[in-house]
Amino acid sequence: MKTVIMFLVLILLTSKVVYAGDNEEASVIKITPDNVEIIDGEVVEGKNGQMVDGQYDQEVEVRRSGDAFALKLHMGQINCVHQIDAYLDINDPNTVTFTWFCTSTECTCSGGAFKDWCDYAKINPVTITVDEGTLPDDLPPKSDCMYGDIATFSMTDETTKIYIVEMTMTGSQPPEKSDTDESDDEEKGDDEDKNDCEKTRTCLSAAEKFAVIGISSVVTTLITLFF
Repeated sequence: MKTVIMFLVLILLTSKVVYAGDNEEASVIKITPDNVEIIDGEVVEGKNGQMVDGQYDQEVEVRRSGDAFALKLHMGQINCVHQIDAYLDINDPNTVTFTWFCTSTECTCSGGAFKDWCDYAKINPVTITVDEGTLPDDLPPKSDCMYGDIATFSMTDETTKIYIVEMTMTGSQPPEKSDTDESDDEEKGDDEDKNDCEKTRTCLSAAEKFAVIGISSVVTTLITLFF
């Protein structure tokens, strides 16, 4: 029995764990007031950061001032965004007006108290991007969220102003790679080095190198004698 138990423990200890915390549940993504960016627009009522302060007590009015009218929420780090909620009615601040649900490729408006207005309001999809333009290659695939660190709400040409009480986002941070992954990367690098040396004949044993050198010497001698 002890032998069986030790065998099972050994299996658990040596099992490959690709990512730690891969099943983490989504949580609220904290957006600080300083991380709210308005493009080609200006706040005429309230303050910029009040739309993400969690108070639900102030209506922020933003008016268009240029062609590329947009609202950007900077997350500060890469998250996998699951859902975005917009509270737009100061008379009913606890009710979500619009909700965007995200897949791995886009976040579309299809929920909230006024979900039937999503197409009419022309507010989908929301673009999730990365500040530096490129996501890390080792992120685990997700079908119910989209990776990025900036959520951009682009306004249509007809939109002259918007009213926002609060904006919230839920998501999850990419899990950190486990020690097993790092060792796998090292083993992969060793395998690549081995393949390279096999191609270039630089990984021969001492005996093999001696044999190759000997053959080369004989060939050189024969060429010298006969030519």
